[in-house]
Amino acid sequence: MGVMQDWLQWLTQHAHSVEGVLLFICCYAVGTMLIVPASALTLLTGAVYGLPGLLVVLLGSSLGSGIAFVLGRKLLHHFVRRHFGQSRWLKVLQQSIEQNGLQMVILLRLAVFLPFGAVNYSLSITSLPLATFLLGSLLGTLLPSLLYIHMGSVAGTLLQALAQQQQHTPAKLALQLLGLFATLLLLWLMRHSSKQLRQLEQQASNLQQGQANTKQQPDCH
Repeated sequence: MGVMQDWLQWLTQHAHSVEGVLLFICCYAVGTMLIVPASALTLLTGAVYGLPGLLVVLLGSSLGSGIAFVLGRKLLHHFVRRHFGQSRWLKVLQQSIEQNGLQMVILLRLAVFLPFGAVNYSLSITSLPLATFLLGSLLGTLLPSLLYIHMGSVAGTLLQALAQQQQHTPAKLALQLLGLFATLLLLWLMRHSSKQLRQLEQQASNLQQGQANTKQQPDCH
């Protein structure tokens, strides 16, 4: 416990130094590999760094996702296939992932209700190229990360204002309203991406069912 307190104190004092930023990026990457909720990591980053923390998130998530993807494909392949290969959405969307890899990765990243870390390992057992995975992850996480960063930044500003017993200025009120708008936009994003995934899932299920029925039909010739 003492080591953790010392580390948190050091991070608080040096968070904005080069060493602190690099350490935060590495911690974000490790958290991503350990399937720590990305929303919590990003909110924390926003509270510490504000809007510039978006770069920290993108670097940390890209590093952690890339390492997790390679580990899942190489060293942990059998473990990942046993624990993540039975994902219903992965089974159904397997063909779509292979045919439209970049588009599917972006869509899966926009579906923020799916565990970020689990998606990394699940996609590692597909035929998806690493470069496509990294590019799709970067593009797909950009908007959700920006929204979470902003919410974390607003929360950090409010906590600091309360600690210093500052009055709410129009600028701070505007930040709160912007944070509310960002939250509503994120909820809409979740609903929209979920709807698209369900449509693709239904299409893939219908295709699989049609193929199964074709195989079961007797040959009349």
